[in-house]
Amino acid sequence: AARQQQLRSRAGTPVPPDLLLTGGETFDLGPGGRWSVVALPGHSPGSIGLWEPTQRVALAGDAVLGWGVVDGEGRLNPPPYGSVPDYLSTIGALERLGLERLLLAHEQERSGSEVRTYLADSRAAVHEIGAAVRAAQRSGLTELAGLCERVGRDVGRWPEETWPGLADAIVAHLHTGGPA
Repeated sequence: AARQQQLRSRAGTPVPPDLLLTGGETFDLGPGGRWSVVALPGHSPGSIGLWEPTQRVALAGDAVLGWGVVDGEGRLNPPPYGSVPDYLSTIGALERLGLERLLLAHEQERSGSEVRTYLADSRAAVHEIGAAVRAAQRSGLTELAGLCERVGRDVGRWPEETWPGLADAIVAHLHTGGPA
């Protein structure tokens, strides 16, 4: 509840949208290129990105998160995603664009082969988290706190104090399933 209030206070006064973008829309910015809206719902439902095919660049925001997000203290936190199929679909959509540059909300720009590596890391994180969730379930763990601890330890990518941040991904695997 406190975190929700903090985010609400940062957001400012609500403004109703005057244009709904869902994917497929195009904006001609003249010398700035012809940008298309791409549906990228992996991190959260309704998320979009922008794609400019001439420059092969995408503005993807939080759509993909590699192995996670580095916080203000320099710690890598697990990647939050709400739906395994949507997140994997988003990764695939970005891969199919043949990007030369990927611009993200929390990370430095990726270019060339770094783009493919980052997207592959995003996919690998989903697979490893999913495999660790299933292994934890087979061992009898059912409570979310215990699952976060076990998955965090088993995957071994994040500092222990960030393991509660696995909750979103774990719930996604429990509710929407996903590959090994």
